[in-house]
Amino acid sequence: SLQWVGFPGFSFRNGARSVVLAAALVFCARVFLQRSYAERSVAALVTGLSFLGYGLTQSVYAIALLRQVLEPVPTDGPLPAALQASIRLLSVDVVLLCGISLGMILLLVEAHQKSERSLRESLSRGREAVEENTALQLEMQNRLEVEQRLRASEDKYRDLVENSEDLMCTHVLDGRILSVNRSVARSLGYKVDELLGMHLRDIIAPEVRHEFDLYLHDIQRDLVARGVLKVVTRGGARRLWSFRNSLRLEGVATPIVRGMARDVTEQLRAERALRRSEEKFSIAFRSSPSAKAIVSMQTGRFLDLNGEV
Repeated sequence: SLQWVGFPGFSFRNGARSVVLAAALVFCARVFLQRSYAERSVAALVTGLSFLGYGLTQSVYAIALLRQVLEPVPTDGPLPAALQASIRLLSVDVVLLCGISLGMILLLVEAHQKSERSLRESLSRGREAVEENTALQLEMQNRLEVEQRLRASEDKYRDLVENSEDLMCTHVLDGRILSVNRSVARSLGYKVDELLGMHLRDIIAPEVRHEFDLYLHDIQRDLVARGVLKVVTRGGARRLWSFRNSLRLEGVATPIVRGMARDVTEQLRAERALRRSEEKFSIAFRSSPSAKAIVSMQTGRFLDLNGEV
């Protein structure tokens, strides 16, 4: 027989320790099982189950120890239940400790693999970001080059329009002027800014303003209008513009008339003067009482004769 003097004190101390250890093990099992469910981790599942099993064995051991405290302990006799439980569960505890160790190792391997995957993904995202940044910079550079060429083209076009001797303007269908070049302003005696917002009726000579509605009707019907327009300058002088205007419908919110004209005042005056001179010469030539003829110096042929020849 064996003597078990002082065993109740031993049972109380180790029973309390086993209760606390069992609670801690069950809590750890809960944490790892939740992680296994959330992350689908086999390593966390193995570790959680090992912690749970180890916590259950410690609970059994704690219950046996605490019962030994409450029950009288014989001074001689067989081994107490606590020691029997401890001996029987020892092999199970060893297996569960091995399971916990294996699970922790698997968790470390899993964490390392995740770290490597994260690193590879980070490097991949970094390369993609660099490639996207490079592509974006190239796109921005191309866009800047296109914008620079566009501005250069617009500057050339604006310079051509502004300094052209032809009269250029745009207006809406109600006659409000949208833009004019310097030749228009110079021909009318206005500044460019003064003409913007004015109405075409304001520069058309009063005696022909009634023809403006007919002009609008023709350009809306045919999309093109041409003719000679009599305008009045700021000083009251009359000028004649030979124009050809077209109606723009595409790419604009409201129709816009593109106008191009040329000042033909002096040309028409010269033509009228020439016709008058020719008429006077013809009258003098035909009504002369003397015989008159016009002969080609090269061929000697008569080109014209009056009635006295």
